[in-house]
Amino acid sequence: MAALMNENVVKTTNSTEKPAAVSGISPSTKSLLTKFHGIAFLFAWFFCVSTAVFSARYLRDLAPNVQPFGIRIWYHIHRTFNLIAATLMIIGLTTILIAHEWRWLGPKIGGGSKNTSATAYHSICGLLSVIIAWLQPFNALLRCAPSNPNRIYFNWFHRIFGGIGWILAAIAIVLACNNFGKHFTDSQAALSLISSFLGFCGASIIIAEIFKIVNSRKFEHSNNNSNFKQKRSFLLKIHSYITVILAGVSFIICIIVATLIANSK
Repeated sequence: MAALMNENVVKTTNSTEKPAAVSGISPSTKSLLTKFHGIAFLFAWFFCVSTAVFSARYLRDLAPNVQPFGIRIWYHIHRTFNLIAATLMIIGLTTILIAHEWRWLGPKIGGGSKNTSATAYHSICGLLSVIIAWLQPFNALLRCAPSNPNRIYFNWFHRIFGGIGWILAAIAIVLACNNFGKHFTDSQAALSLISSFLGFCGASIIIAEIFKIVNSRKFEHSNNNSNFKQKRSFLLKIHSYITVILAGVSFIICIIVATLIANSK
Protein backbone atom coordinates (compact mmCIF):
# COMPACT_ATOMS: atom_id res chain seq x y z
CA MET A 1 0.00 0.00 0.00
CA ALA A 2 2.82 2.42 0.94
CA ALA A 3 4.61 1.64 -2.34
CA LEU A 4 1.38 2.31 -4.26
CA MET A 5 0.87 5.60 -2.45
CA ASN A 6 4.45 6.64 -3.19
CA GLU A 7 3.95 5.75 -6.84
CA ASN A 8 0.80 7.86 -6.95
CA VAL A 9 2.63 10.78 -5.34
CA VAL A 10 5.39 10.54 -7.95
CA LYS A 11 2.85 10.43 -10.77
CA THR A 12 0.98 13.40 -9.32
CA THR A 13 4.20 15.34 -8.91
CA ASN A 14 5.35 14.57 -12.45
CA SER A 15 1.97 15.50 -13.87
CA THR A 16 2.34 19.04 -12.57
CA GLU A 17 5.61 19.57 -14.46
CA LYS A 18 5.37 21.62 -17.66
CA PRO A 19 6.16 19.63 -20.77
CA ALA A 20 9.24 20.72 -22.70
CA ALA A 21 8.51 23.19 -25.46
CA VAL A 22 8.26 21.49 -28.80
CA SER A 23 9.33 23.42 -31.89
CA GLY A 24 6.73 23.68 -34.64
CA ILE A 25 9.49 23.73 -37.26
CA SER A 26 11.08 20.43 -38.19
CA PRO A 27 14.90 20.33 -38.41
CA SER A 28 14.77 19.73 -42.17
CA THR A 29 12.43 22.70 -42.73
CA LYS A 30 14.54 24.93 -40.50
CA SER A 31 17.65 23.94 -42.42
CA LEU A 32 15.97 24.66 -45.75
CA LEU A 33 14.72 28.08 -44.60
CA THR A 34 18.18 28.95 -43.29
CA LYS A 35 19.66 28.05 -46.67
CA PHE A 36 17.19 30.36 -48.42
CA HIS A 37 18.13 33.09 -45.95
CA GLY A 38 21.86 32.82 -46.58
CA ILE A 39 21.64 32.54 -50.35
CA ALA A 40 19.13 35.41 -50.65
CA PHE A 41 21.27 37.83 -48.65
CA LEU A 42 24.44 36.73 -50.42
CA PHE A 43 23.06 37.59 -53.86
CA ALA A 44 21.24 40.69 -52.58
CA TRP A 45 24.34 42.41 -51.19
CA PHE A 46 27.34 41.07 -53.05
CA PHE A 47 25.85 40.82 -56.54
CA CYS A 48 22.83 43.12 -56.78
CA VAL A 49 23.82 46.00 -54.50
CA SER A 50 27.46 45.96 -55.62
CA THR A 51 26.40 46.16 -59.28
CA ALA A 52 23.88 48.90 -58.49
CA VAL A 53 26.50 50.98 -56.65
CA PHE A 54 29.13 50.65 -59.36
CA SER A 55 26.64 51.62 -62.07
CA ALA A 56 25.68 54.77 -60.16
CA ARG A 57 29.27 55.73 -59.47
CA TYR A 58 30.98 54.85 -62.73
CA LEU A 59 28.44 54.48 -65.56
CA ARG A 60 26.72 57.88 -65.52
CA ASP A 61 28.16 58.78 -68.93
CA LEU A 62 27.02 55.52 -70.52
CA ALA A 63 24.91 56.21 -73.65
CA PRO A 64 23.64 59.62 -72.46
CA ASN A 65 21.35 59.98 -75.49
CA VAL A 66 19.64 56.63 -74.88
CA GLN A 67 16.93 57.17 -72.29
CA PRO A 68 14.21 54.47 -72.14
CA PHE A 69 11.10 55.95 -70.48
CA GLY A 70 13.04 59.21 -70.13
CA ILE A 71 15.60 57.70 -67.73
CA ARG A 72 19.34 57.26 -68.25
CA ILE A 73 20.77 53.73 -68.64
CA TRP A 74 22.87 53.88 -65.47
CA TYR A 75 19.79 54.75 -63.41
CA HIS A 76 17.82 51.84 -64.87
CA ILE A 77 20.64 49.50 -63.82
CA HIS A 78 20.93 51.11 -60.40
CA ARG A 79 17.21 51.00 -59.65
CA THR A 80 16.54 47.55 -61.10
CA PHE A 81 19.33 45.82 -59.18
CA ASN A 82 18.39 47.61 -55.96
CA LEU A 83 14.76 46.53 -56.35
CA ILE A 84 15.86 42.91 -56.87
CA ALA A 85 18.12 43.25 -53.81
CA ALA A 86 15.26 44.63 -51.69
CA THR A 87 13.05 41.70 -52.73
CA LEU A 88 15.77 39.18 -51.88
CA MET A 89 16.26 40.87 -48.49
CA ILE A 90 12.56 40.50 -47.71
CA ILE A 91 12.78 36.80 -48.62
CA GLY A 92 15.97 36.35 -46.58
CA LEU A 93 14.64 38.11 -43.50
CA THR A 94 11.26 36.37 -43.61
CA THR A 95 12.72 32.89 -44.01
CA ILE A 96 15.13 33.20 -41.08
CA LEU A 97 12.42 34.63 -38.82
CA ILE A 98 10.13 31.71 -39.70
CA ALA A 99 13.00 29.26 -39.14
CA HIS A 100 13.48 30.60 -35.61
CA GLU A 101 9.74 31.00 -35.01
CA TRP A 102 9.95 34.81 -35.01
CA ARG A 103 12.42 34.90 -32.10
CA TRP A 104 15.04 37.66 -32.03
CA LEU A 105 18.53 36.18 -31.61
CA GLY A 106 20.42 39.46 -31.50
CA PRO A 107 21.46 41.57 -28.49
CA LYS A 108 18.68 42.21 -25.99
CA ILE A 109 18.18 43.41 -22.42
CA GLY A 110 19.14 40.66 -20.01
CA GLY A 111 20.85 38.68 -22.74
CA GLY A 112 24.09 38.43 -20.78
CA SER A 113 26.99 36.73 -22.54
CA LYS A 114 24.73 35.86 -25.49
CA ASN A 115 24.78 39.54 -26.46
CA THR A 116 28.42 39.21 -27.47
CA SER A 117 28.09 35.91 -29.32
CA ALA A 118 28.68 35.51 -33.06
CA THR A 119 24.94 34.90 -33.49
CA ALA A 120 24.10 38.20 -31.78
CA TYR A 121 26.61 40.19 -33.86
CA HIS A 122 25.45 38.48 -37.05
CA SER A 123 21.81 39.26 -36.25
CA ILE A 124 22.29 42.94 -35.38
CA CYS A 125 24.63 43.64 -38.31
CA GLY A 126 22.25 41.90 -40.69
CA LEU A 127 19.18 43.72 -39.37
CA LEU A 128 20.85 47.15 -39.47
CA SER A 129 22.04 46.55 -43.03
CA VAL A 130 18.49 45.70 -44.11
CA ILE A 131 17.05 48.78 -42.38
CA ILE A 132 19.60 51.00 -44.13
CA ALA A 133 18.87 49.34 -47.49
CA TRP A 134 15.15 49.96 -47.09
CA LEU A 135 15.69 53.58 -45.99
CA GLN A 136 17.88 54.45 -48.98
CA PRO A 137 15.00 54.81 -51.50
CA PHE A 138 13.15 57.10 -49.08
CA ASN A 139 16.09 59.43 -48.50
CA ALA A 140 16.56 59.44 -52.29
CA LEU A 141 13.06 60.92 -52.59
CA LEU A 142 14.25 63.91 -50.54
CA ARG A 143 17.09 64.80 -52.92
CA CYS A 144 17.15 68.27 -54.42
CA ALA A 145 17.67 69.11 -58.07
CA PRO A 146 21.09 68.36 -59.59
CA SER A 147 21.66 72.08 -60.11
CA ASN A 148 20.97 72.89 -56.45
CA PRO A 149 24.21 73.78 -54.57
CA ASN A 150 23.07 71.59 -51.65
CA ARG A 151 22.90 68.49 -53.87
CA ILE A 152 26.47 67.55 -52.93
CA TYR A 153 25.41 67.07 -49.29
CA PHE A 154 22.70 64.62 -50.31
CA ASN A 155 25.12 62.77 -52.60
CA TRP A 156 27.66 62.25 -49.82
CA PHE A 157 25.03 61.26 -47.26
CA HIS A 158 23.48 58.77 -49.69
CA ARG A 159 26.90 57.25 -50.48
CA ILE A 160 28.10 57.04 -46.88
CA PHE A 161 24.79 55.72 -45.54
CA GLY A 162 24.64 53.06 -48.27
CA GLY A 163 28.31 52.20 -47.75
CA ILE A 164 27.71 51.61 -44.04
CA GLY A 165 24.85 49.24 -44.91
CA TRP A 166 27.05 47.29 -47.34
CA ILE A 167 29.88 47.00 -44.79
CA LEU A 168 27.47 45.79 -42.09
CA ALA A 169 26.12 43.16 -44.50
CA ALA A 170 29.67 42.07 -45.33
CA ILE A 171 30.46 41.69 -41.61
CA ALA A 172 27.30 39.60 -41.11
CA ILE A 173 28.23 37.32 -44.03
CA VAL A 174 31.84 36.90 -42.86
CA LEU A 175 30.60 36.06 -39.35
CA ALA A 176 28.32 33.40 -40.82
CA CYS A 177 31.16 31.80 -42.80
CA ASN A 178 33.50 31.88 -39.81
CA ASN A 179 31.11 30.74 -37.07
CA PHE A 180 28.22 28.80 -38.60
CA GLY A 181 30.18 25.96 -40.17
CA LYS A 182 27.32 23.47 -40.17
CA HIS A 183 25.51 25.58 -42.76
CA PHE A 184 28.31 25.09 -45.31
CA THR A 185 29.83 21.98 -46.84
CA ASP A 186 33.18 23.76 -46.42
CA SER A 187 33.01 26.92 -44.31
CA GLN A 188 36.73 27.68 -44.74
CA ALA A 189 36.36 27.63 -48.52
CA ALA A 190 33.35 29.94 -48.22
CA LEU A 191 35.30 32.30 -45.95
CA SER A 192 38.25 32.34 -48.35
CA LEU A 193 35.98 33.10 -51.32
CA ILE A 194 34.15 35.88 -49.50
CA SER A 195 37.42 37.39 -48.24
CA SER A 196 38.85 37.26 -51.77
CA PHE A 197 35.76 38.99 -53.14
CA LEU A 198 35.96 41.75 -50.52
CA GLY A 199 39.62 42.31 -51.42
CA PHE A 200 38.81 42.32 -55.14
CA CYS A 201 35.93 44.74 -54.57
CA GLY A 202 38.16 47.10 -52.59
CA ALA A 203 40.89 46.95 -55.25
CA SER A 204 38.32 47.65 -57.99
CA ILE A 205 37.08 50.76 -56.16
CA ILE A 206 40.64 52.04 -55.64
CA ILE A 207 41.59 51.52 -59.29
CA ALA A 208 38.35 53.10 -60.57
CA GLU A 209 38.76 56.10 -58.27
CA ILE A 210 42.39 56.62 -59.29
CA PHE A 211 41.39 56.71 -62.96
CA LYS A 212 38.53 59.06 -62.10
CA ILE A 213 40.75 61.49 -60.16
CA VAL A 214 43.62 61.47 -62.67
CA ASN A 215 41.33 62.01 -65.65
CA SER A 216 39.32 64.69 -63.84
CA ARG A 217 42.49 66.72 -63.44
CA LYS A 218 43.26 66.25 -67.12
CA PHE A 219 39.75 67.46 -68.00
CA GLU A 220 40.29 70.63 -65.98
CA HIS A 221 43.44 71.50 -67.93
CA SER A 222 42.13 70.48 -71.34
CA ASN A 223 41.19 73.27 -73.76
CA ASN A 224 40.68 70.96 -76.71
CA ASN A 225 37.06 69.82 -76.96
CA SER A 226 37.95 66.81 -79.14
CA ASN A 227 40.68 65.76 -76.70
CA PHE A 228 38.25 66.21 -73.82
CA LYS A 229 35.71 63.86 -75.39
CA GLN A 230 38.40 61.31 -76.17
CA LYS A 231 39.63 61.24 -72.58
CA ARG A 232 36.08 61.06 -71.25
CA SER A 233 35.34 58.14 -73.57
CA PHE A 234 38.50 56.38 -72.39
CA LEU A 235 37.49 56.84 -68.73
CA LEU A 236 34.01 55.47 -69.41
CA LYS A 237 35.52 52.44 -71.14
CA ILE A 238 37.79 51.70 -68.16
CA HIS A 239 34.93 52.14 -65.68
CA SER A 240 32.64 49.95 -67.80
CA TYR A 241 35.22 47.15 -67.87
CA ILE A 242 35.70 47.38 -64.10
CA THR A 243 31.94 47.33 -63.46
CA VAL A 244 31.27 44.38 -65.76
CA ILE A 245 34.21 42.39 -64.36
CA LEU A 246 33.13 43.09 -60.78
CA ALA A 247 29.54 42.05 -61.57
CA GLY A 248 30.79 38.85 -63.21
CA VAL A 249 33.19 37.98 -60.39
CA SER A 250 30.57 38.69 -57.72
CA PHE A 251 28.01 36.51 -59.51
CA ILE A 252 30.47 33.60 -59.80
CA ILE A 253 31.48 33.92 -56.12
CA CYS A 254 27.83 34.00 -55.08
CA ILE A 255 27.06 30.89 -57.16
CA ILE A 256 29.95 28.94 -55.62
CA VAL A 257 29.20 29.98 -52.03
CA ALA A 258 25.47 29.38 -52.58
CA THR A 259 26.36 25.84 -53.70
CA LEU A 260 28.35 25.33 -50.49
CA ILE A 261 25.27 26.45 -48.53
CA ALA A 262 22.72 24.46 -50.55
CA ASN A 263 24.65 21.17 -50.27
CA SER A 264 25.17 21.41 -46.52
CA LYS A 265 23.39 18.86 -44.31
